[in-house]
Order: sequence, then C-alpha cells, then structure tokens
Amino acid sequence: MTNIRNTTTGTDSCSGCALNCRPTENESTESPQIESLRENISDRCREIIRQTETGELVPFEIDFVKIGKGCAENCNHCSNKPVPNALRLSLDEQHGLVELIRQRYPDAKFFIYPDEIDRNRSFIRQLGEHAQTKILTSATDRDFQEDDELLVALQHAGITDIPVTLFASAEEQREITNQSLEKYERILRNIRMLVKIGFNVRANNILHRGNIDSIPVLTKLASELGVAELRFTSLRYVGRARELPHSYFLTEEDVVRVINIFDQTIRNYTKDELKMYLSATSFGPNFHNMTPEEAAQRMKK
Repeated sequence: MTNIRNTTTGTDSCSGCALNCRPTENESTESPQIESLRENISDRCREIIRQTETGELVPFEIDFVKIGKGCAENCNHCSNKPVPNALRLSLDEQHGLVELIRQRYPDAKFFIYPDEIDRNRSFIRQLGEHAQTKILTSATDRDFQEDDELLVALQHAGITDIPVTLFASAEEQREITNQSLEKYERILRNIRMLVKIGFNVRANNILHRGNIDSIPVLTKLASELGVAELRFTSLRYVGRARELPHSYFLTEEDVVRVINIFDQTIRNYTKDELKMYLSATSFGPNFHNMTPEEAAQRMKK
C-alpha cells in the first residue's frame, strides 16, 4: 500500500523531505550526489505509479494538492514554483479527476487541498463526501462574518480545523508573505471570527534567522487570539525561497537556539490550552549535499 500525493496545477513543490536542505554560501548547482538521489527518487515514483496502475499496489491515502484556482498571494517562502509546459487541467477536469480516482480506489482516504478554499467553493461538496476535517485559507481576501456563507458551508461539510499562516507582527508577515498591514490586521480579525464560530485554528509560522526571537511574542499573540495549535517550520531552500539571500536560512547553530527558545516558551504556556509544535522535518540534522555515508556519520554525532 502507498500514499499518493497528486498535483493538478503544474507546480513543483518540496515539503516534508528528510534531506532538510539549507543553502551553502557558494551554492550554485546541486551536487552529483543530490542529482543522483533525485533521479533514484523519480525512478521509484514512476515504479510506484506503474504498480498502482497494474493493481500491484493499492493506495491507502490520496492527496490532491494545488488543486483548483491558484493562490492569489505571492509569498517569498512558498515551495511551489510553476513548471514550464506542465499539464494544466480546467476546473471541471479537476473535479472529474477526483471523482474518477475516487471510483477506482473506493477504500482509500481522500484529501483535497486547494490553496485558498474561498476561491474554490466548488470543492466543498467533495470535502464532505471524503470526511475531510481540515482545509487551508490565507484569511486575507475579505473579512469573515459570523453567518458567513462559506464558513457555514464548511461546517456543514464537516470541516473543523483551519490552518492560517501567522507571524508575530505585520512587519514580519510582510517580509515573508508580502502581505500588507491591512491584510495582516484582516488575518487577526478573521482568526478571532473563526475561533468565535467554533473552528480550531492552527497558526503556521515560518522561522528564519530574522524572527527566531519572536517565538515568545507570537506564542502570546496566538494564545490571546484563541488559536488551538501553533506550529513552527523552518524556511526551506525550495521554490520561491531559493531567490532569497542565504542569510535568511537557519544554520545548525540557529536550530539549537530555536529549540532552546521554544523549550523555554512552551514551559511558560504549560497551563494554556494552546498546543505548540516544532516540525520534526524542519529542525533535524542538515543533510544537504551529503552522500548517504556522510549522512550516516552525521547521525552518529
């Protein structure tokens, strides 16, 4: 059995990878070892697809990511970057693809993740049919209302959890997401509204060298907003983030500092209902440009 992640809008993304890539100061191209590893992964993916098509493997979970109308934001940290000449399906074709695969694998779990559900309401019915409980929103397009048609529809479809990207200040939010002060204030208002209506809001934060010391500030803000979960990931050297200066990315020394600050912060909120997490794949050892043998040596340290 396998987990198939599917993308339908012609973007190339990287997330949750054990390589935990960070740039080197003089990096211009990937090392032969990394190129070889990517080729091996691609070969393995093609083999999984072949085995799935022939029935040798039966997927237990199928995720449709980057589905529907694309995101209206232009975030610097986004791991997705358009792929030239990639196959792009119309909205009707995407709906049809979901139904087709669902019919072929009736026992698999299905998850649909449009970039912004407010721009992809046509998928809400399918969310309910798949018993999905989480959906993404930037919470920047407009102000949510207590009797908001979108939110009511999501609740009827069984959605309970809504992740939102959040930084400790408007300045930090703008630096990484390019969102204005007006949008930042709207995010805060919408989080309060989502919490008031009864959704579990998960605030996602992207850590880089410039906002490590803001962990306690963001934690306090998230607690005051009524956020149920605060999750920290590190800025990844993929997609649009590859265009940022190398000075943005965490070094291994920075990671140690992140863990220490996080540990102290979480001790101060042990009696609070807010749950806090560090993404395991973001703050592990740096295996970038290492051979498997070098990575094994790193793990022994």
